[in-house]
Amino acid sequence: MLGHKKQSCKYFCSTCFEENKRGENSIGNMDETKKSEYRTTQFYQRDAESGSFGVKMGSGPLLKNVSVKNYLPGMLHLITGVFNKYVFEPLWQHVMKIDNDTDFIIFRDMKRTVKEAEMKIEATKKNAEENEKPEEREVIELELGMLHQQLCRLNEIVTGCEGTVWKKLEDAWESLGASRKAFFQNYTGNHVKLLLSQKGVDVTRNVLQNTRSPKIEAILESMEQLHTVMHLSRNKLLEDTEIEEFDAAITKFVSFLKCSLPSDSVTVKLHTLVFHSRDVLRDQLTLGRLSEQGIEATHALFNRLERRFVSFRCKRTRYKQVLQELLCNKPAAQSCAAADAAYWRLRRHILFFYVPLFLIHLYALCFGKISVLCGSVGSALEYKS
Repeated sequence: MLGHKKQSCKYFCSTCFEENKRGENSIGNMDETKKSEYRTTQFYQRDAESGSFGVKMGSGPLLKNVSVKNYLPGMLHLITGVFNKYVFEPLWQHVMKIDNDTDFIIFRDMKRTVKEAEMKIEATKKNAEENEKPEEREVIELELGMLHQQLCRLNEIVTGCEGTVWKKLEDAWESLGASRKAFFQNYTGNHVKLLLSQKGVDVTRNVLQNTRSPKIEAILESMEQLHTVMHLSRNKLLEDTEIEEFDAAITKFVSFLKCSLPSDSVTVKLHTLVFHSRDVLRDQLTLGRLSEQGIEATHALFNRLERRFVSFRCKRTRYKQVLQELLCNKPAAQSCAAADAAYWRLRRHILFFYVPLFLIHLYALCFGKISVLCGSVGSALEYKS
């Protein structure tokens, strides 16, 4: 919507002119008090002419009258990215180092851990093939066999085998409804929302209570502060005390990150959360009401409509039909359907309740008049006789 290149460029923030200095942009060097100049729509139009400061050439903001800082990504996206990078990955590495009984190195990422182990096996295999001395080759082949066994064991550990600390932690998180198996071994926004609840934080502390270190304690404290940030990012207007609480939670979160992960690089999501979310909150008094996270369900509807109009070969025509359905036809169809359903419900009430009641009333009325008439005639005949 802004035409910015984001993380891949030197000026990686779409909201300000923060420079991503390679090797210097670490959490330990992050200073909350120093803020770069905010971008404006005029700056975007100027930079789009030359493609400078991370702006795509010929591009620019989609909505010219909206302030650039109001293009803040949804807090659920920001917190999910920050949680996966600075909480989940370090916790996973810490737990894996406890469970690991092989000679392989545990990295922050499961895929990299397994890949490095496989590369070590390939290097050992190549060394055995190139070695011309039978005795040394035999020793290397024995080592290669042991490495294959350890790789099988490593795969069991990283996927969570019984009796390991990671299995206990994963089971505890799954009891809350957060399971990453169905989502490509990663946690989605809804999962992170569950994990950052007070119950999720307490469960994590209980599982890791016997394996703590100063680094892990700082990570758990940062998780506690993310819980506060997530709680205050809901769809409501905040009071002044809640805004101050949000500000304090961000400050504490940064301090705990500096204690636990000082050498980690600062991502765009962390930069946006620390430097820009508080400004938007003070300006709008909310972070959840005016962001796109309230219409996340539209993604599924959009995909369903795209499959519906897949017969259109031209993408432009296809997406035009999808947008027309989203903006015009869908609400109208829902309104018509609701009105139609209400009409038929009313009609059923009229047919099956009011009409029989009217007939009964009419019958009773007519029967009463006939009874009175018959009674009068009978009395007259009796009197005459």
